[in-house]
Amino acid sequence: MRILVIHHVRNHENSGIYTDDDYNQVSNSVYGAQEMDTWAGIRLLSKNHQVWRLEISVNHRTFKIVDSQGIVTESGIFNLVSPRFTKSYLRRFFSYFDPAIIQFSDIVLRNTVSKVVSESNIDLIWSETQFYAPLLDKSVPRVIRSVNFEPAHVMAEDSGFLKFLKFFLKILGERKAARKVSLVTISPRDRGWYKEIGLNTITTLPLRQLSYLVNHVKSTTPVSNFFVVMGSTFEVRHNRRNLDYCLETLAPALFEIDPSINILIFGTRLPSNIRVPVNVQVVGFSQTYREYLLKSLGVVVPYHGGAGMQSKVFEPLTLGVPLVANSKSIAGYPFLKEIHYLHAKSTQEYVTQMVKLKNNSLLRQSLSRNSSELSRVLFSEEVLEKETSQILKASVVGLE
Repeated sequence: MRILVIHHVRNHENSGIYTDDDYNQVSNSVYGAQEMDTWAGIRLLSKNHQVWRLEISVNHRTFKIVDSQGIVTESGIFNLVSPRFTKSYLRRFFSYFDPAIIQFSDIVLRNTVSKVVSESNIDLIWSETQFYAPLLDKSVPRVIRSVNFEPAHVMAEDSGFLKFLKFFLKILGERKAARKVSLVTISPRDRGWYKEIGLNTITTLPLRQLSYLVNHVKSTTPVSNFFVVMGSTFEVRHNRRNLDYCLETLAPALFEIDPSINILIFGTRLPSNIRVPVNVQVVGFSQTYREYLLKSLGVVVPYHGGAGMQSKVFEPLTLGVPLVANSKSIAGYPFLKEIHYLHAKSTQEYVTQMVKLKNNSLLRQSLSRNSSELSRVLFSEEVLEKETSQILKASVVGLE
């Protein structure tokens, strides 16, 4: 099958990594969980199919077409369609209702997709987000892999009265984007949300980079005295809230109970005006992040909203690193409290669970073993390859 994958990149300098299977090298080259997930998904598709790619860089307003041999065949610039009171924009608005989707209805991108589909005999288009819905040529089967249920994301990230209007428009946008396409979600929780607004999904396809981690499970050798907090980028509102919570509330409470336990914070774009408690080390970005993870007592994921991709939850679970998190962060996957991870909601519960993990090596080993075993069942390469194959077959049958 000839597949055109439409996906986001921060810039185009890393085009070559999509033919590379070196997880460590790729993780230090791309930006964020979404680009990692896309890379792993393209590697899965490329096993049995020819894959073309349309890279879209919103940062630079540029695009590239890369053929199945990794050769750039076309590149150019495009315009994001901005809201305005014109007949043209209003027509687009009533097609999708969501400005985040409408912005990608640029004629240059649409013509580029149609040209590639026609000239390269593309059999199917796979979009890595619902935002690209206006670009999906209707002459071939289409798959949208949603990485967020956008209405929930708005309620978690936005503030003020207008978020309720945006919530309503996002629901309409999701329904419009999913017309006559095969919709795939990232989690059972999201699949349930889509069902509530009347949309059927084919299946759930987890974070695909997890398949590279199932064979790198944490050993049971002695560990250090620190927990890890991963914030990805702290420009994202819920990551910043979690950072403030760790620095201002969690760390001081933990210090009162057990001053020997430290917290290491990883992530990019850290604010410059933060005050760091004595039991916290702000590491920032580190190419050896996974090494810290495997040596740690565990990972702490504070929950203050957010509907992101949750790689900070499922990477430690897959690696067998003990996890302390709110059950909402598990996103509907069958990981159980006290068996695969430790649940916490209040500050007192987080501190109690962290101290418990530090003092109980048997508990750490049990959580590690249970979470890594279940992750292998859910996230192995064989499982994700089978799911991907079923998605493609269902999409072609659906169009017929």
